[in-house]
Amino acid sequence: MCHKFQQYLYTMKKNRLRHLVALILMMCCTLGYAQTFKFGGLTYNVIDARKRYVEVVGGPNTKTVKIPSTVTRGGVRYTVTSIGVEAFLGCSSLTSINIPSSVKSIRESAFRDCSSLTSINIPSSVKSIGNCAFEFCFRLTSINIPSSVKSIGRAAFAGCDKLTKIKVTPGNPVYDSRNNCNAIIETKSNTLIAGCASTIIPNSVTSIGEAAFLWYSRLRSINIPSSVKSIGRQAFSCCYSLTSITLPSSVTSIGWVAFDRCHSLTSINIPSSVKSIGEGAFYECESLTTITLPKHITNIDELGIPSQVRIIRKDKADHSLGNNASYKKEEEEVLDNAVVEVSATYPGGAAAILSHIAKNIKYPEIAIEREIQGVVTIRFKVEKDGSVGTVTVAKALSRECDSEAVRIVKTLQRFTPARHQGKPVAVWYTLPVRFQIP
Repeated sequence: MCHKFQQYLYTMKKNRLRHLVALILMMCCTLGYAQTFKFGGLTYNVIDARKRYVEVVGGPNTKTVKIPSTVTRGGVRYTVTSIGVEAFLGCSSLTSINIPSSVKSIRESAFRDCSSLTSINIPSSVKSIGNCAFEFCFRLTSINIPSSVKSIGRAAFAGCDKLTKIKVTPGNPVYDSRNNCNAIIETKSNTLIAGCASTIIPNSVTSIGEAAFLWYSRLRSINIPSSVKSIGRQAFSCCYSLTSITLPSSVTSIGWVAFDRCHSLTSINIPSSVKSIGEGAFYECESLTTITLPKHITNIDELGIPSQVRIIRKDKADHSLGNNASYKKEEEEVLDNAVVEVSATYPGGAAAILSHIAKNIKYPEIAIEREIQGVVTIRFKVEKDGSVGTVTVAKALSRECDSEAVRIVKTLQRFTPARHQGKPVAVWYTLPVRFQIP
């Protein structure tokens, strides 16, 4: 019995030693996952030590970058299978990049803010594109999605202002670009998930997906077909140049901040078919003057409608203003400065306004970097006492330039107020603010 007991203790010690060795090996493998190293000017992270897979996690801010399919570290060869989160974030000098066929995924914000990137070739090995992967790649003009891609994240191409051609390779089991629509459509759900300024929405699309047209400041108008039933959150958010949009009676829901910061949108008619509108749907729509809402929409205070907007409440049954509804109402009629008997005038005249702007305006650095030039047309109210009231963007140029134009107008001195029929009146005043790179 003593011999057997000693043999038992020996076996237990041997098993414990095996477990300890296994634990050490497991810890080494785990540490291997977190290893980073540099090779050929790029930084890599080991994502699978056993399979010897790495992803690119950082690169130089140079004009061109070539990612190799394999890299070597300590005599061990690794395969590059992924472009990591924010790997090339803000590489503003990057104009072109070569992605090898070994890469299977392009992760979140991998190329975000690569403002000089003019073209991108996504190899047919790529299976997934992460959220915001190419967001704000302002100079991209075309995108081809290979048939291998089975997952595209939210806002993957948001803010790609010059993008005019989007194509999904035929045979892709998840996405398509039917009817040469210059958009990416999720085939099974008929949801348009990514569009551009040249998109023509097909009649078969039933929903505009989340952030589908986010940050497309060049988009001026879009036709939504009668097949569309829902507009997702942020679908048209920050479409600064969008002046008009017609919603068909098929639409039943409008998502959270769907049209926020559409600075040039002047009016919108919400059909009676709409049952719900998300919070902030019309936040900072500064040029909006009228909006028609069905009487059954009761969350008006949550919609972010600017205070100057005249809200018309009607539906199929009753086309009059809703007596018991909660809505904002324009307190007084505001005339245009050009039609009153005595116009509002600035001390020193129009020349003094231009001089004030020239001396105090701050050209946004990001606009200079992106070579954005042009005119922001500002529409603002001169109150009865001559002070500058509500300031809106009537014609947008870019987010940064628009904000600066609004700021500079708010710094103007008091005007000599307008007068009409012998009384001081508030008037709308229109002013162009020019941005020109020296």
